[in-house]
Amino acid sequence: IEESARTMQPWTQEYRTISPDGEVRWLHGYANPEKLENGGTLWHGFITDISQQKKDERRLRQSEERLSMALEATRDGVWDWNLETDEVFWSPRCFEMLGYDPFSFDVTFEKWKSLLHPDEAVDAISQVQANLAGEGAPFSITFRMKHRDGSFRWISGKGKITERKADGAPLRMVGTHLDVSDRMQKDDELRLANKRLEDTNRQLEL
Repeated sequence: IEESARTMQPWTQEYRTISPDGEVRWLHGYANPEKLENGGTLWHGFITDISQQKKDERRLRQSEERLSMALEATRDGVWDWNLETDEVFWSPRCFEMLGYDPFSFDVTFEKWKSLLHPDEAVDAISQVQANLAGEGAPFSITFRMKHRDGSFRWISGKGKITERKADGAPLRMVGTHLDVSDRMQKDDELRLANKRLEDTNRQLEL
């Protein structure tokens, strides 16, 4: 307040007060100073109780922290696609599962497509586009993406439309990536083992 009076710039601040009964309230103050002829300062402004807003912000922050911890435990990566700007947010885990440092490159739908394995690219892209053109029910697809070292990792991708424009057009899609390469490798090994067993039994029968 003293600095505002000295510079004659608007004063704005969030602060807490304690009432006589001990209750703590968050307030937001804003005022324009006016210098008077006698050297004093006349303030034109208002003070607003923002306690509920602060509580909501705290709950949201706690919810985001819990979600972050849950995703870290499951090793899922989160993506958030703005369909209007084509900007895509990848959480650090999305980068890490492909061998990249977090936020080491800008993500767009085109960038995602460029990382897909050719054998799954057409199907994966068509499923996403079909989802956007339809009712926007959640989708789940499995595909390979190119790792930084040149190899390919199997990714389980899930997503759904979470926001639409006034005319109903999709505006935002959110989902997850999960590296399932180890599971896919074990499935392949199991199929190979079963085939070998079948071949052996067939030979014994002969």
